[in-house]
Amino acid sequence: MKSENLEQWNKQKAEELFSLSHKMLDIAKELTECNAKEMRIHVNHTIELAKHSAKNNLKEIEKLQNDAAIAAAFRMDEYRVKAKTLLVDAHHELTDHSSKHLQKAMDSLSDWIEHTDNKMPAVNQYLGKVVRDISASGSIAFEEGRKLITSAMDDADHTLTNMASANELTTTTDTTPATKISKSNL
Repeated sequence: MKSENLEQWNKQKAEELFSLSHKMLDIAKELTECNAKEMRIHVNHTIELAKHSAKNNLKEIEKLQNDAAIAAAFRMDEYRVKAKTLLVDAHHELTDHSSKHLQKAMDSLSDWIEHTDNKMPAVNQYLGKVVRDISASGSIAFEEGRKLITSAMDDADHTLTNMASANELTTTTDTTPATKISKSNL
């Protein structure tokens, strides 16, 4: 690779890294805003619980807790979907940039091998074949790695979905006996 091309390529990589770092900061900002919103909801919920606790209004406290649990489950699902969307988009962007740079490096290595093939003795042609095989294997390994990461992200999403479903089931199961107990005590 010529020094002019190398400088241009390094400049391009620096710009891409700068762009990606801003993208990651934007993702962090969005997720932080979601967390701050959740904290405000919990503060307001705590204030409401304190008001009803001061009045010893147990029915209203139970209703607030049930409503809060259901609303929290829905918010958790929304947060999970938003976080997954942001992270999947970032993953695709990062892997596209990585594969582009890997391809550039492989092309550069291939150009070097072609340039030196004519100058190498016949025995060293085997070395060129080995280098080509290694770079092809690296490319295949990179693509397999992408598939594994995508699969892991899908498995994590599936697990979170199952947890959310179990949480909803637990929330509805837990609220029913408490209502029966409080009604029987009255």
